Amino acid sequence: MESAKRSLVIVGGGFAGVWAALAAARQRRALRLDDEIAIRVVSPERAHGIRPRFYEADLSPAAVELARIFAPVGIEHVCDRAVGLDLGRREVQLADGRLPFDALVWALGSTLVRPRLPGAERLHSVDTLADAAALDRHLRALAAGPELAGRDTIVVVGAGFTGLEAATELVTRFARLLGRAVRVVLVERSPHVGPEFGPDARAVIEAALAELGVAVRTGATVAELGPDAVALSSGETIATRTVVWSAGVQAHPAARWLGPPADAAGRLAVDAQLQVTGQRAIFAAGDVARALVDGEQPAMMSCQHAIPQGRYAGHNALRLLAGRSLKRYEQRLYLTCLDLGAWGGLLTCGFDRNRILAIRDDAARLKRFINTTAIYPPLDADPAALLRAAAPPPGGRLASAVVRWAVSSPRVRRVIAARATTPASAAPATALIAG
Repeated sequence: MESAKRSLVIVGGGFAGVWAALAAARQRRALRLDDEIAIRVVSPERAHGIRPRFYEADLSPAAVELARIFAPVGIEHVCDRAVGLDLGRREVQLADGRLPFDALVWALGSTLVRPRLPGAERLHSVDTLADAAALDRHLRALAAGPELAGRDTIVVVGAGFTGLEAATELVTRFARLLGRAVRVVLVERSPHVGPEFGPDARAVIEAALAELGVAVRTGATVAELGPDAVALSSGETIATRTVVWSAGVQAHPAARWLGPPADAAGRLAVDAQLQVTGQRAIFAAGDVARALVDGEQPAMMSCQHAIPQGRYAGHNALRLLAGRSLKRYEQRLYLTCLDLGAWGGLLTCGFDRNRILAIRDDAARLKRFINTTAIYPPLDADPAALLRAAAPPPGGRLASAVVRWAVSSPRVRRVIAARATTPASAAPATALIAG
């Protein structure tokens, strides 16, 4: 590593980290500082996992090699794990050495909160690519194996975004493997499925679950896990060989290395430029940051907010090193596009997740466009395309109003839906959905 260069270090290779690196590279090129500032991304994985796709049956498109998007624009990937942080020395402590920094972007994302129950090691999830692959192997082994009590029943715990998408996908996915109808039971501690949604949107979700034949158990959680059954807090016992856990996420525990948590999710407090409160030249983005999208409303823990936050954080970190002004993070529009399996999908607008813009096939086509195109960086190794895609989106009331009009327009939605089959390699990330 060239010691003469100033160093921008980005910790995390997920959505926020990848887009922070690309945005920093874009700004470095614009300011003609390629020979003066090194950009390094620390991540133990060699691929960027496309997390919103981990519930899908085909995982082959769900990972993008980091070298494919970093090498063309001069970003260095440090394939290692951060194990500590020395703020006095301005160093990230790695499993295999130390990495000095002049500016830092903390983008380690979130982790699934697993229960402390006997037998919890038997739980499956779709939180990581490895977890999703393990679930797929398990389902295939069950389908190929002998008849067992509970073999054709899957219990999904947690009826939030991930649980709903996993449950509705598994209805047809596992039936296809077994060659017959299966039973999926969705368990939720709250009184309603989709507790993050408003009442109108929940009614759509409930109708979709009923049509798909997904059984619902609300006001309950897992009390005991066994090899062939799960006992619920309601007293019911369900024979099953497969329990998928999706009940809650927290900011990565390493967020605490930079300061006390700012909310119940363990996220870091950041200012309007995404600098960590009380820290110099240290930024946070994505699920690890409690960022306010409009000065009041906290961003959600989702790639929809992680991608633009990464762009802003990388942009600002590079400009701070260059002694330039920083850009204020704004992202007033919030969309929810939920995959509901063979039933279709649900598209809502607003932080209350209750203004319904589209359902069934229209929403499903948009969801496919998001999952296969909008959240990917350009994959054709074109440096210019990579840097163009990394620009922080315009903020403010005018941009917010334009985008809100666009997603409310049937004509615009039809255009987007028509592009839903566009290969990810052929299209850059779109500002409409991803930022």
